[in-house]
Amino acid sequence: MLEAVNAMNQLDLERLAKFSDDIRDSTLKRLRLVPGGRENDSVSDGMMSPADIAAHLIQCDEKLFKAPSTRFSGKTLGVAGQKVVSDAREYARLVASLERLRETRREFILAQDDASLAEPIAFEWLIGKGEMDLGSMLYRTLDHEIHHRGALAVFLRYIEGAPNQAFERTGDNAGRST
Repeated sequence: MLEAVNAMNQLDLERLAKFSDDIRDSTLKRLRLVPGGRENDSVSDGMMSPADIAAHLIQCDEKLFKAPSTRFSGKTLGVAGQKVVSDAREYARLVASLERLRETRREFILAQDDASLAEPIAFEWLIGKGEMDLGSMLYRTLDHEIHHRGALAVFLRYIEGAPNQAFERTGDNAGRST
């Protein structure tokens, strides 16, 4: 557990809320850059599409808001092909839902105090089970979104035809789909 997280003052919470907003704004920007008709595409098999990522982040936020009152289970979250949108309007609604959760997450962060940040949360992810305090889970949630924001950036560069350095270094283009 991150012991420093357990003693946050109001200014720390305001900074964390601002950081959360910045991350979400950047994620939303990338999701909105996805060209129509490409919402369900991915860089390769087994990787999440932009629609998958948007739905996944919504699920993660909703689970966070329920913690620590419920066990945080991520075993069924973040699966490629889990969310398929039928058209651009459905995708826009998904992105709008994620945008609305931006303010909900901000309010959730600002409502915390030392006691709530120290509350233990039991979790179960694909990599195993464990427990961490709510303050650490907040940081983990933001780090997790940054990871998916990076995946969106890779996707956008890929569909633009920008060179993928990982493939160039190895000379292996087998992972690229058309």
